[in-house]
Amino acid sequence: MTRDAYGIPTVHGGSHADVLFGLGVAVGQDRTFQLEFIRRASSGTLAELLGRPALGVDRLVRRIGYRRAARAQWEATPADGRALLSAYAQGINVGMARARSRRPHELALLRVDPMPWDPVDVLAFVKVIASALSTNWDTELARLRVAAVEGLEALIDCDPGCAPGHAVSAPPGTSVGRSLARTAAEIERLGAYLPMVGASNNWVVSGARSATGTPLVASDPHLNPTSPSYWYLARLVTPSWDVSGATLAGAPAVIIGQNDHLAWSVTAGRADESDLFLEDMDRSGTLVRRGGAWSPVDIVDEDIEVRFGRNVREQVRITDRGPLVVSADDGEEWNLSLAATWLDDAPLRGFFELPAARTPAELRSAFEGWVGPPVNLCFAAVDGSIGWQLAATVPGRERWALLPQLPSRDDGWTVRRSGDELPWAEDGPQGWYATANNQPVTPCTPDLGDDWVDGYRVGRIGELLSSRTDWDVPAFQAMQLDTHLGAWSAIRPHVERVQVSGSDAQIGQTLLLGWDGDLRPRDPAAAVAESFLHELATRLYRHRAPEMWATLLGGPQHELSAFTGFYSRRLSFVVGVLDARPARFAPEVGWDELIGGALGAAVRELRERRGDDPGRWWLGALRPLRFVHPLSRLPGMGALFDLGPFEVGGGLNTVAMAAPDPRSPWQDVVASATVRAVIDVSDPRRSRYAVAGGQSGNPCSPHIDDQLLLWRRGEGVPIVGDRPDRSGGVLTLVPG
Repeated sequence: MTRDAYGIPTVHGGSHADVLFGLGVAVGQDRTFQLEFIRRASSGTLAELLGRPALGVDRLVRRIGYRRAARAQWEATPADGRALLSAYAQGINVGMARARSRRPHELALLRVDPMPWDPVDVLAFVKVIASALSTNWDTELARLRVAAVEGLEALIDCDPGCAPGHAVSAPPGTSVGRSLARTAAEIERLGAYLPMVGASNNWVVSGARSATGTPLVASDPHLNPTSPSYWYLARLVTPSWDVSGATLAGAPAVIIGQNDHLAWSVTAGRADESDLFLEDMDRSGTLVRRGGAWSPVDIVDEDIEVRFGRNVREQVRITDRGPLVVSADDGEEWNLSLAATWLDDAPLRGFFELPAARTPAELRSAFEGWVGPPVNLCFAAVDGSIGWQLAATVPGRERWALLPQLPSRDDGWTVRRSGDELPWAEDGPQGWYATANNQPVTPCTPDLGDDWVDGYRVGRIGELLSSRTDWDVPAFQAMQLDTHLGAWSAIRPHVERVQVSGSDAQIGQTLLLGWDGDLRPRDPAAAVAESFLHELATRLYRHRAPEMWATLLGGPQHELSAFTGFYSRRLSFVVGVLDARPARFAPEVGWDELIGGALGAAVRELRERRGDDPGRWWLGALRPLRFVHPLSRLPGMGALFDLGPFEVGGGLNTVAMAAPDPRSPWQDVVASATVRAVIDVSDPRRSRYAVAGGQSGNPCSPHIDDQLLLWRRGEGVPIVGDRPDRSGGVLTLVPG
């Protein structure tokens, strides 16, 4: 194993298992604390490390049962798959052992040693990522809360994806008990510990649109901005293949990258791989109704160790559909079970098989029956072919399931759909494909769900890709920094027509009418736009759902997410209401007063935060980007381990995403690109990658942030060079 000047390893081995062992060693050396944290978060043992503040996270993780499901998946994994998982886990342990003489600062401060990994830990982490990228059951939970308090009509009005005819489960006026609210809070807290935002951009152009005459592929996945990043760059070489790109620390595969024949990139697929079910339980909590009979429930006692406190026993109930994530035993009037394909025990293939894939057909075949994270794959081959595939496994629903389902409903969960049954395309006449977590096809179908993000990002990407036929690597890198808000053209006419009163509203209107729609970091109009749109959405939600407006803003509903689908579609909701001006949203003061009032409130907010001089109303300073360490919540730790703050432009709906907290536009960014990749299919030496940070998790290492400036500039580093780079050292691993 050699390392280059950025600490990026190139691992040469005799087999796939060999190089995964070497990759594990490298990650174990560089990311010891991160791996310890991932293992604990995935298995529900964070409270053993952090005490009572992490107890709610552990309880939810134990109820969902990531490690329980991973153990079943391990049992179903064939010998060749077991060998690969085992090699990676063994490598991690060797790497952590080599680093133990210099115990990571975090573990020294906490006075603990890292525990060894096993293959089940790897599978459990993959299931956590899958639950984040399917991003539906948290939105179902939010819809249930809104419908229960405000009524179904209010929910339909405020959620553009929830149309008449969708399933209804909870009657209007039902109270929201403390257990449901507690589950929502628990999912939010876990989002601080794991990469629980599922967004991203990727695209591919054919040779007809590139300067080289061969395809180019780009990807910039959006996750929580963390330090260290979850991404880890590597090159793996065997006698049969040579693969390079971006891996996830804790996952033994190249997720974004290329081999000698193909290149691939990913975004969060957001296919609806999960449903919540309202369960009818008997008084003992040991039986669940199925038709006219009662079916037994499995009960598992999970003992949770709590540092500096009493240990807790969590009693987990598991129905034939899945575990109860909300229980009447906790004071809630509902029992909600979770069914999810990512809890299935089908063996993982997918990314494991890509190093040896030679054709687009082989790439797509690898994801048949894929029960890992749902992803959109944009891919290209050296022969010039390009394509796109939604890779996921969804239940065979024939009716919509946007709210928790009634227990008697025929829900389609006995059927699974994947591979060619899901949307895909190759070699279209436009010469490009792009995805940005958007609706994949029109019309969408119940099996795929209806929790896609607004189409403004993918629309902007398509507009740019169609504008030229000479794309190259630097041009793609510049495109990844684009901060134009495509929706502004739809909003500007409403700002232009409104009759405003008051000096603050007039200042806001003047700035916006002179603005070009670019969310630059030091543009006062950009700050006014973000503040205005947030204020306008808040006022509309308050008018239609006075009790649950905060939930509709899209805040997290559980400890596994940073925001719900409401946030992802908030802008299209605002545009739709402004265009249609329906009577049920009509403000008593009139539409001009509503819009003008939001403009005035936006400017007053900026005055309070940055003073009276509009020249100081900088978007980047008002909601900075900070790469947050998992221990930042502990007193004094943030200053030691966080990176930033940095001023950045962009927003939730720009190509260069910088999404603020859904509850306030002036809190730190909660989602941004965490790695950027531009891949030249014909020559890996021209491909460029930049992690938002670096290879190391050690705050004293030069590799903690040596890629960050390149990332901010839209530049990158090669993984494959003209000649071997051994400047970072050489390590030989000998079996024995």
